[in-house]
Amino acid sequence: MRIDRLDLDRFGCFTGCSLDLSAPGTHVIVGHNAAGKITAMAAIRQLFFGISARSSHAFNHASRDHRIGALLRSDCGELLEIARVKRQADTLRDGSDNVLDESVFTRLIHGIDADVFARLFTAGHEEIASGGHKLLTSDGELGRALFSASRGSADINAVL
Repeated sequence: MRIDRLDLDRFGCFTGCSLDLSAPGTHVIVGHNAAGKITAMAAIRQLFFGISARSSHAFNHASRDHRIGALLRSDCGELLEIARVKRQADTLRDGSDNVLDESVFTRLIHGIDADVFARLFTAGHEEIASGGHKLLTSDGELGRALFSASRGSADINAVL
């Protein structure tokens, strides 16, 4: 699955903001401190797994008004527009704001849960700093992966 567009309709510091991620390749979001990078990462996680009951992202919008959306592309190229709203039940919606069964989305992400998603697909400041430290001490997979990616080298052990 691929995110072609992320819609930060009402979440954290964002109102009506869309990120076009449809170009091929890997996307890296950069910005100044407090620009909303961590908030955007939290939005993706909460889009996929539900907006937390005690959301810490009620900066500009009341927690009950949170809405995050996306245009997703399945592995076989099918497009699915979804939105997640803050409710007690029926929080996943389709492009027409009809309730969407969670199993549709679960199949799209191959059944991974929030913890697996966080470990595999998110790297915040703490993980990057820790990876850099481990790289300096010649330890840690994240540090090796970051160094390999920056060098365009698959065999970091040969470089070290």
